Amino acid sequence: MLNYLSRLKKKYMYTGWLQYVPVLVIAFMTSLVAIISRWLGFDIFSWILRTIALLLFLRFIYDLITVKYQLHPRERKTNVIKNRDVFQIMRERQSCRSFQKGYLDQDDLAFLKQVIHDENVDQYDSFRFGDGIQFYCVKGNINVWPVVNATEFIVALVPATYNRLAIIEAGRRLERIVIKATRRGIGTCWIGPGADHESIKSMLGDRFDAHSHHILCVCAIGYPSKYIPLLIRGMNLKTRKRHPIDQVFFLENKMENSVKDNRSIFSRYENVFEAGRWSPSSFNGQPTRCIVEEDPSSVTLKLLTVKKSRYYSPVAAGIFLANCQMGFEALDRKGTVFIEDKVAGYGEVGAYTNYEVTYRISLN
Repeated sequence: MLNYLSRLKKKYMYTGWLQYVPVLVIAFMTSLVAIISRWLGFDIFSWILRTIALLLFLRFIYDLITVKYQLHPRERKTNVIKNRDVFQIMRERQSCRSFQKGYLDQDDLAFLKQVIHDENVDQYDSFRFGDGIQFYCVKGNINVWPVVNATEFIVALVPATYNRLAIIEAGRRLERIVIKATRRGIGTCWIGPGADHESIKSMLGDRFDAHSHHILCVCAIGYPSKYIPLLIRGMNLKTRKRHPIDQVFFLENKMENSVKDNRSIFSRYENVFEAGRWSPSSFNGQPTRCIVEEDPSSVTLKLLTVKKSRYYSPVAAGIFLANCQMGFEALDRKGTVFIEDKVAGYGEVGAYTNYEVTYRISLN
């Protein structure tokens, strides 16, 4: 049954209806159970179920009118976020899965294109550790799931030859773009497995070369809409959950003691740890773990991933690294990234643990 539902989802996920139809199906099934309950004599229970089914059906109609066909009062664009530091921006940011009709205005689009240009320029900053990465801002119809009414996207390309460092670095750079867009009032949503690559290639045209490029992910951009399908509202609630800090940041390679066990480190860098744990990831899987070490001259973060994935785990590690980097920059601390030959003795979390990169921040 689960395999059948999975195949059914893949078949219809790019039609634009899968965000709405499940609510109708649930309403129908609830009505069926209500009929059976009444036949069995459970009148009160049947009445409750019929009421729920009616509410779900009405919500289905409402979502079709206001979201699918966008028949609602005109919405205002989101204002630039002021009086919030980068820690608040990273914590409060939510994936936007329902967008307003239309495109970004010229000022916001020019701002975003400049940010993307800066991240595309080779050697834009000394922090970079991955090559062959390009971001493109495209406008048009890319088939995505579960986002609705998205018409503009940032497409992330990495080298066609698999390069895990480039994938991590692409995640880091794109997250920096996302946070700057969020402060500007632009809604964003990372989309990995829910993006149709054929429609992306069509939008990119000759900017995409199958021999040189691999489509890593896209990020939907635009102004958030308050009209959100019921199914997506439920998904938004689920993806707001995060592991607590003591399940993400540890003091030693075996990952047995959390940073909370060292009150000195925890009190000084709690905001950075919060920024790291709130970093987004595919399906909200949160595969990144971090080992924190400190000496008189530096703080070192060793990033590990605990889910086996060629793309989504390293992307998540890059996003995690970006949030930590921006956090330390807010504390006026800059660092460098390097790869250790061996990180021995780290304990397994689940069935898989993979070392990714090390980030060292100078305290001098």
